[in-house]
Amino acid sequence: MTASILSGMALPDGARDLLLLFVPLFVAGLCMAVFLLPLFDEMAKRDLATIRAQRAAEPDADAEQDGPTR
Repeated sequence: MTASILSGMALPDGARDLLLLFVPLFVAGLCMAVFLLPLFDEMAKRDLATIRAQRAAEPDADAEQDGPTR
């Protein structure tokens, strides 16, 4: 659809060829973003949960450096 719209525009040949190469791919990428963004969001949430779990499992570094109190 994008290619047909760009083909109907009065553009110089070099610019038309360049636009016909990149603009349809850009539009297709925008259409795919709807499906890919939830996947990336889920992966980010999983990674953040893993980091929080690792930090919670680590002993407190400040308490170890102070040593025993008298």
